[in-house]
Amino acid sequence: MSRTDSLLEGIPFLVIGVSVLMVALAFLWPAPTEFPMDDAYIHFVYARNLAEHGKLMFNFPDEKGVGTSSPLWVLLLAGGYAVGVPLHLVAKAMGIGALIIVGATLYLLLRPLWGVAAALGGALAAVLSGPMVWFSLSGMETTLFLALALLALLAYRAGRWLWTGLLLGLLTLARPEGLALALAIALAEIARQKRIPRPLVWAGILCALVAGPWFLY
Repeated sequence: MSRTDSLLEGIPFLVIGVSVLMVALAFLWPAPTEFPMDDAYIHFVYARNLAEHGKLMFNFPDEKGVGTSSPLWVLLLAGGYAVGVPLHLVAKAMGIGALIIVGATLYLLLRPLWGVAAALGGALAAVLSGPMVWFSLSGMETTLFLALALLALLAYRAGRWLWTGLLLGLLTLARPEGLALALAIALAEIARQKRIPRPLVWAGILCALVAGPWFLY
């Protein structure tokens, strides 16, 4: 592929990234630091305590139960906070970044079926819709979950089984509902091949290794 072809290949991704950034900034302009739901602040408290005290707690170290259903989101928030980035900036940046990934993966998934122009239009229509932008700026893990799910589908379509297992494990850490996609992929592959293929087994093992410790905890 020539340099010109490579540049042309990158244009749809540039369009998606710039479009998401512009629309997100327009949404942020009136209230850049606020979040619309209390669940986001629950994540923030867990992330701050994890970064400051090394414990996944809300009020005190010995409390029973965990009030967050997205350990991956809390870990990412805590990582940003630990290096000195305010939690609201970490959450907004990750939400916007995840929305860009959603747009890019949608485009890649649709392009073989629809062609370049229609795939780009469909991806933009999805990620620039009001609800999607709202979720990306809500401080919640919604767009991260979607991004990981679409990346897992992209890896599965390409036959990258280890990447599929890793992404499905991370997806399950983002939300437990990620197990539903893992099960759907497993059933689809077994139905297609009329057996349990070895790569699927390795992907399942990797998924379990990534997500299993959280469920044991």
